[in-house]
Amino acid sequence: MKSIPDRLRKARREKDYSQVFIAQELGISQKYLSDIENDKSPIKLSLLIDLCRVLALDLAIHIEEETYRF
Repeated sequence: MKSIPDRLRKARREKDYSQVFIAQELGISQKYLSDIENDKSPIKLSLLIDLCRVLALDLAIHIEEETYRF
């Protein structure tokens, strides 16, 4: 099973969104988004919700049966 960061990166790439675009949409730095996608920084639940909204993802799919630090 892919990790949450892997799924977020894959969804972003499938939509052909850059990290810069997503970061601007969310009001975060591109570096922070990169760290999230590379599992170097934890992600707050509120940001995960916003990321799923921007990427048009169902949040329930991404947390099902997976432990992740928020």
